[in-house]
Amino acid sequence: MSDLIKGQITIAEIGVEEKRIKLSGEDRKVFSIWKEKQDGNTTVAYQAFEPHFSSAQGKTFDIAYDEKPNPKSPGTFFRSIKMLKLGVKKDVSPDGQPATISCDLDMRLSNIEARLKAIDGKESTPTPIVDETPLKTSNTASSSDSLAVQGEVKVETSANGEVNVENIPF
Repeated sequence: MSDLIKGQITIAEIGVEEKRIKLSGEDRKVFSIWKEKQDGNTTVAYQAFEPHFSSAQGKTFDIAYDEKPNPKSPGTFFRSIKMLKLGVKKDVSPDGQPATISCDLDMRLSNIEARLKAIDGKESTPTPIVDETPLKTSNTASSSDSLAVQGEVKVETSANGEVNVENIPF
């Protein structure tokens, strides 16, 4: 069996056939979810997709699929989804790479302060929500560093004010 390709599909259209469900993505790629395996048992992909069927259009799914060339139409492929789960749409740059997330910490803090002042209607310094420990960065990153992310990100602030970022890949 060939290696599975991991990706995402944001469903634009769903077609139901006797033995499979055809999913068309916003990128115009077409994928199949077969209802049954050759032994007659329900496929894992169909079991995972079935609860989302009626509300799947417009939603994004993380998928693992195989892709085989279509011998009758050069340049086209048969794509068969083997696994899927409800996902979160990941932004990508024009070259297809994960989008780069840039964060200027000083600017973000300034925006938060401005919003708090607008809520309070005062120009005074807002009271910190958690504690008065100033936010610090470690010697491995600065407040204006960029971070390329693929998957989920977990951000934690330790008791001494250090920020820890953990990338949780798909």
